[in-house]
Amino acid sequence: MCDCVTPSAFNEKMRKAIKEHNCCECSKQIKPGEKYQYCSGVWDGAPDSYKTCLLCVKLRENYANEAGQNVAFEGLKEAISNEFYFSYGINEFINDNPEFKAELKNLFNLERK
Repeated sequence: MCDCVTPSAFNEKMRKAIKEHNCCECSKQIKPGEKYQYCSGVWDGAPDSYKTCLLCVKLRENYANEAGQNVAFEGLKEAISNEFYFSYGINEFINDNPEFKAELKNLFNLERK
């Protein structure tokens, strides 16, 4: 069950960045020219908006489908981390989900520099 609040108004669209933004999930920069998901709405009477890079969008959608629940914005890393337990962490999770290796490495800042 999702502990996120359902918005009273909601809008979702794909945009192409004209300036730099930060992804609400992985905090990486969305550079000008890159596509990203823009969601806006009203939660508990307060308007807010979220920008998500395409890697995190893919990961969020897959997690929601697999877990059968939605993930609150800014909560993707925590939701996936809840799948970890003693001796089973991000590397084991990546090994069990190789089709999302790039997305998981991005979210958990494991990219090689």
